[in-house]
Amino acid sequence: MSNTPTTRPLVDVASIARSAREASRKLALLSDQTRKASLLAIADALEGNDGRILAANRKDCAAAEKLLSAGEMTPALFSRLRIKESGIAEMAARAREVANLPDPLGKLLAATELDQGLILQKESCALGVIAVVFESRPDVLPQVASLALRSGNAVLLKGGAEAANSNECLVAVWREALSRFPDVPQESIHLLQSRSDVMELLRLQGEVDLLIPRGSKEFVAFVEQNSRIPVLGHGEGICHVCAQGCRPRIPA
Repeated sequence: MSNTPTTRPLVDVASIARSAREASRKLALLSDQTRKASLLAIADALEGNDGRILAANRKDCAAAEKLLSAGEMTPALFSRLRIKESGIAEMAARAREVANLPDPLGKLLAATELDQGLILQKESCALGVIAVVFESRPDVLPQVASLALRSGNAVLLKGGAEAANSNECLVAVWREALSRFPDVPQESIHLLQSRSDVMELLRLQGEVDLLIPRGSKEFVAFVEQNSRIPVLGHGEGICHVCAQGCRPRIPA
């Protein structure tokens, strides 16, 4: 069974962000091999704690079934919430894929000779602290956290309230795996709890380097309009289906 408490303590988002900032400085200095090895250990931990993760997810699904019956949750949202054994294996597989990617840090991207003996170089580096707000899918958490760790960034995560037990369990397993690596700070991953946490997060310019909201167009626009943190927001796709032989419409 999950050891996640049912009553969740209040979160000091500013303090969490500061600890993530400290962790990000350590992450940026880690070797490629250390970041890779820690991710592979996390993948093993996800598979090794599958029963614990599934138990936490069953709690979320039991509560969500009541919302589904009351018409307060859509079947599609409920489907995204549920974790299966195959889903945990998929989480671990994706973490291993990220671990085996080429090291993204310290790559020479461009070089310009400004004067004789004076060369300006552009190299890839970690951003620092990345905050991601996403919906009910718990599998998003290890996906995002894997990419953050591999690229030397600390991450703040806010999932949907309906997946609270699942997300807390995943973060706990993640941190436990990192405890085997003294050089990798467990504070490199944090979980936010509520909408009020998100509102406080939006004010943390200087502590958070990039904010990624995943959700509706309205939510992304709200984040962009209410925060001075750089926001990586998605836009609406424009898709066209055209029958064979059709001609583009040209305005008169």
